[in-house]
Amino acid sequence: MKFTKLSDTDIRCIISEQELSNNGLNLDDIMAKTDETKRFFRQLMDQATRKLGMAHGNGIHMASAQISILEDRSISIIFHEANLDEALEHVTGGDSEKTERLKNQIEEQVRMQKDKIPELPVTMKRELLDMMEDQLNQSGNASREALSEIRALRAELEAQEQNEQIIAEVKAAMKRSFVVRFEELEEARLYADSCTSANHIVSSLYKFSQDEAYYLSVQHSVLPDKVYEGVKTLASEFGEVVTLQPAARQFLFENSEVIIEDDAVDILKGL
Repeated sequence: MKFTKLSDTDIRCIISEQELSNNGLNLDDIMAKTDETKRFFRQLMDQATRKLGMAHGNGIHMASAQISILEDRSISIIFHEANLDEALEHVTGGDSEKTERLKNQIEEQVRMQKDKIPELPVTMKRELLDMMEDQLNQSGNASREALSEIRALRAELEAQEQNEQIIAEVKAAMKRSFVVRFEELEEARLYADSCTSANHIVSSLYKFSQDEAYYLSVQHSVLPDKVYEGVKTLASEFGEVVTLQPAARQFLFENSEVIIEDDAVDILKGL
């Protein structure tokens, strides 16, 4: 990625198609501006302010994004900071009285209506709070109570976002699994005996009628990554770790006899 400061309110980011892929996105995602894209944009803006040494207040917080695809299929994104006055002017069509009235309402909501803010998405709430604090600091008219309220809300948002990230990571880990094929049940038992981890391994054993082989499905669940990778590597010493597309995996399980459900590794150890 390459970041360039164009002005106090504009930053350009050049990102390759491979870098997009590494972040789980593609060109369609970028052009559609999905929730994941917006989160990625936020990360880009945070990186840009750090790498370009931009102080808080000149950083890009509430921004529009101008996107273009370059000849080498890399992406050019120009982030333009929208300060509170500019955003309100756009909303009110340039009506100065409406702008001032809406600005006062926002400050009043921050002070008096804290309970309404959690209804918004986390990223939007954080961007709104950043805009509010920047504007209040620049105007010099903000009360200490209003600024204190904004900072307290931001601390709550950071805690909420961290919790949401942890939950998302756990859900993603729980979807991970691998399948190992054993010619004989004894091979599966020997593999289970070799799994010495103290962590509980969520696993199920199947017998596939078409080849009379045994298939063990091991879930990542809440295993530490190192433990999961370890039991997966160990499996190749006793059987064949097979790569199955979702449809093939579903066919295998639907057309197999369930020998042991959920606690296969622990039960095999006792055989």
